[in-house]
Amino acid sequence: SRFKPEMPVIAVTHDPTIFQQLGCFWGVIPLLAKSATWQDFFETASQYAIREELLSFGDLVVVIAGAVFGLRGSSNTLTVESIGSILARGESGYGAVVQGRVKRFVLRGNTDSYEDAILVLPACDSSYLPMMQSARGVILESHADDHFSCTYALEAARLHHLSVIVRAENALSILQEGEEIVIDPAKAIVYRRQSR
Repeated sequence: SRFKPEMPVIAVTHDPTIFQQLGCFWGVIPLLAKSATWQDFFETASQYAIREELLSFGDLVVVIAGAVFGLRGSSNTLTVESIGSILARGESGYGAVVQGRVKRFVLRGNTDSYEDAILVLPACDSSYLPMMQSARGVILESHADDHFSCTYALEAARLHHLSVIVRAENALSILQEGEEIVIDPAKAIVYRRQSR
């Protein structure tokens, strides 16, 4: 607080007295957690920062705490944490942030509608385009040497205004059929949808 950083300092405590005292420090946003656990503190701060649009999913934050968590004056641990439950990271992407349910490995030429789905594909070419156009988004898990699939998926995304992430390593094994996820192509991340 004394260095007056540009970024807000979010301080979480479970003690109501300390919560009140934190309000006296410049630039500090005090938050009151339900319990004195690391998980509860981090969840309280994360939810507040997302709700107030200080952070978004996939952002990295610096967390300072004590090795003996909850003990006054023991701040000796600095960690970098990621906001949200990130399930997979891709190499690049194109399009808007979208959410939907995972539909893994659909067969080429399938004419089913995938309007609520985010397709997870092992490869991509023109035979997948009708499915891609009916889906909310596409995650492409392609091999490093499959340049054609990545190029085609990104070009299709640009031409048809689709949300696509390419080269999402292990996406087919990590993402479960029907799981609710969000894809952020600009950051090339896939994360678990948070319940509100």
